Amino acid sequence: MPSKKSIVARLTKGAFWVTAGRGFDLLFVMAANFLVARTLSKEDFGNVLVQFNLIALLSICGTMGLNRSIVKYIASYVASNSHAHLREMLRHVVPVVVFASLLSMLPAIVWSLLIAKQSWSIVTAVCLSIPLRAVLRIVAEGLRGFHDLKTASAFATQNAGQAAGPVIDLMFLIVLFAMRGATDLSLTVVLWANVAAIAVCLPLPLWALRMRVAALPGDAIGLPSPSLGPLPTRRFIIYDSLAVLISQVCSFAAWYADNFIAKFVLSPDDFGLYTSARYLITTVILPLSLMNMSVISLIPEMMTRGEKSQLEKVLRTSSFVASLPSIIAIILMCFFANLVMSVAFSSSYAAGGPVLAIMALGRLVNAVTATASFVLMMTGNEKIQIILCILATLAMCVAGPIAAWAGGLIAYAVSIAVVFSLFCASLELAVRRSTGIWTHAQIPAFLKRRTA
Repeated sequence: MPSKKSIVARLTKGAFWVTAGRGFDLLFVMAANFLVARTLSKEDFGNVLVQFNLIALLSICGTMGLNRSIVKYIASYVASNSHAHLREMLRHVVPVVVFASLLSMLPAIVWSLLIAKQSWSIVTAVCLSIPLRAVLRIVAEGLRGFHDLKTASAFATQNAGQAAGPVIDLMFLIVLFAMRGATDLSLTVVLWANVAAIAVCLPLPLWALRMRVAALPGDAIGLPSPSLGPLPTRRFIIYDSLAVLISQVCSFAAWYADNFIAKFVLSPDDFGLYTSARYLITTVILPLSLMNMSVISLIPEMMTRGEKSQLEKVLRTSSFVASLPSIIAIILMCFFANLVMSVAFSSSYAAGGPVLAIMALGRLVNAVTATASFVLMMTGNEKIQIILCILATLAMCVAGPIAAWAGGLIAYAVSIAVVFSLFCASLELAVRRSTGIWTHAQIPAFLKRRTA
């Protein structure tokens, strides 16, 4: 059993790399959006953000849930020295992801051609982005399972939206500038720049994961581990990951359905203002994302060793540390919302300030319960999370259009903020009931002693 000091050192080192990766990633993505928002109309910029959300969602489907399961598998197998199981699992992952990615292209074609009425060039760019990003997710999360947060954070920082990792997004920014010099920026050009950036950078994390696996002690494939049963088969991996996949898709819907709903219930300009403000909310939850990426591999590892009480302390202390800057960001966005929108995009976006303030307030509950959804996913309680996510999404689908019809953009933002707050509170209660631990922020013991 690792000592408390070793766990703290591991978390500190991991948090540094996650913070550095996410910070640079945010900088590069905001620079790219700064460029694109000043070139395209509000409606077209909103379409750019929605297309990236669509790519993110379908690439999650393309991973078959293995982008989260692989962290659980690798962390558990390494903790129990079951290297034969680990190698056998990795051998089956690539064919599963390739097949699932091809299937995930079909909804992209339906959305882009039949619903959004977009060109074949856009459809092709979106379809190519899906398998590229799916493989990128799998490889980066595999490195995270080895707790190589340095490399993982360089190539993948979050599941949703435009951000794909600082290395990828720096390349994306470079390609955008290069294309801007050769042609006018458009939705098509932006999407193809994304494809080029991922394709150029993907071989680097693939090589890093290969080196990690090659460095493991050489127990031969086929040697079973008494504690874990027979070696994992492809069928076992698919069935075991399906619940995680469904959980992630439902979670994505609960977090991002409001963007898609807004496209159909708001005017084009209001849609652009809403999606732009929605994008800036990523700065509010940035510390929470960093904390989740730092502790995610510890959850299955410590649960495997039966260290439940110690895990609760780690999660609640981490939540406290991450919630402080998030709450500060919420306060700043509430007081300076118009200025933030103007600086981030242009003065024509200042009208979205009230929307930004409302949505920031809607993240208060999430700020103190950030790890709840990850704990449910990593402890085999995906079904509970799925049910709560479906209920939240349905609530948005009902409350959002009604609010938009009755009160326009502001009423729509308020309805989404209320539903999301209730959703985050329900996740925390579900974790307590299913695992017996809390994840909400708690003042660390050493701070309590100092203030006593």
